[in-house]
Amino acid sequence: MAQTAAGDQFARIKTLFDEQHWPEIVEVLRESPARAQSADLNYYYGSAAAQLGQWEQARAAFLAGMRLAPSDPRFPVELGGVAFRQKLYAESAKWLRRGLRLDRGDSYANNFLATIYF
Repeated sequence: MAQTAAGDQFARIKTLFDEQHWPEIVEVLRESPARAQSADLNYYYGSAAAQLGQWEQARAAFLAGMRLAPSDPRFPVELGGVAFRQKLYAESAKWLRRGLRLDRGDSYANNFLATIYF
């Protein structure tokens, strides 16, 4: 039963994410205990928080997701984006390089890093 509830919550969050309902995602996941065990839920929460300009919440969620899934390149790339939006360009480049070590072929991260260097 608990697994079904978790699956239902995940499906709901994915739908909200696909429909870009950022405030609802933040509201649902802010205090969700499931987020502590799910890299994907941290990704969705961090992405929604970033879309709302909630940089510290986004950063914390992406760091938590990275702890849960250290080989997932989404997290360092998104951390690079958060740092960039805060005008922390050296930190942004550091995160993007880390993401590219995990996925060298990521054209978004490569182009983003080139923009920072430019």
